[in-house]
Amino acid sequence: MRPHQAIGYLTPDDEHHHRGQTIREARRQRLQRARQQQLEHNRRNTNNHPENTP
Repeated sequence: MRPHQAIGYLTPDDEHHHRGQTIREARRQRLQRARQQQLEHNRRNTNNHPENTP
């Protein structure tokens, strides 16, 4: 079965067998972790002193 937009890009089988909430929570956690990692990366690699660059 293919994912459906109306049910959050889950398959009807996932929703029918009550796996939808678990899948959505796992996705939310992965996105939150990815956002945090991106923030940390940007903070480490941001040039805070542009006047010192050539």
